[in-house]
Parts: sequence; structure tokens; C-alpha cells
Amino acid sequence: MEYTQLQVVGNIESWSRRLFKLCEKKCHYGSNLSFLETCNRLKIIPKGFNLKWTLNLGKVDASHQENVNNILENSSYQLIKESIKVCATQLQEVDSNLTQIHSNIINIFGIDILQEIQQNHENELQKVKDKIKRTKSKKISKLRITQQQKINNRYSN
Repeated sequence: MEYTQLQVVGNIESWSRRLFKLCEKKCHYGSNLSFLETCNRLKIIPKGFNLKWTLNLGKVDASHQENVNNILENSSYQLIKESIKVCATQLQEVDSNLTQIHSNIINIFGIDILQEIQQNHENELQKVKDKIKRTKSKKISKLRITQQQKINNRYSN
């Protein structure tokens, strides 16, 4: 075997790591996209999108405060919608990179090696997916409770 061929064969591990990292990234981005779409559909504002603003001029009358709250809420929803677009774009980019890496591995090592690498990654990726799913479910549940409490407080005042 020539030196360049040996060099390529020695890189199976690095190709495998690169592929795994991209698959992991795809899981995270897909989860983020799904989470944001769920929040948008349920009209729930995630913690990081909950905008706050106060005017330090003393007491503000109720109508002004309500207007400010409506502006903040609408802005939060707009940020969520824009984040969905950004996340979808990032996901497309990762998919494109995955396609390229699949193609490179097939061209260099053959389809059998690609399938072997994918099988080796399968269990580990499933663990990542399961962990992400549990985390996002907990987040949605907490956000729903918080949202319901806000609604209850709004009507009780």
C-alpha cells in the first residue's frame, strides 16, 4: 500500500468522529427547532425569550403598563418566529454537511464502511436523542405551568 493510501485509511476514526459530531449537532438543532415550534404553537414564551422592561419614573398607570406588556409579549413571539427560521437554516446546513461527509466516506472507504460507522454510532446517538427529548419535555411542562400561572394571575388581579 502506498503512503497516501495508508494516510487515508488511518483517518477512518477522524471521519467517524466528524460524522458523529454532525449527527449530534443535527439532533440538537432538530430538537431546538421542534421546541421552538411547540412553544410558538402553544403560545408559550421560553425563559430566554421573555423580555422585561421597566421605566424608572415611578408608578406607571395600568393602561400604560398593559401596553408595555403587550409590546414585550408580541416582541417575544416575533423573536421565537425568527429563531425558528434561523434554526431551520442551521439544520439545512448540517444536513448538507452530512450529505457531503457521507459522500466523502463512500468515495474514500466505500459504502460498507459508512454503514459500519453508522451502526457503531446508532446506540450513542439514541442516548443523545433520548436525553434531549426528556430535557425538552420537562422544559415544556414547566413552561406550561408558568404560563397557566401567569394567566391565572392576570385574571385574579
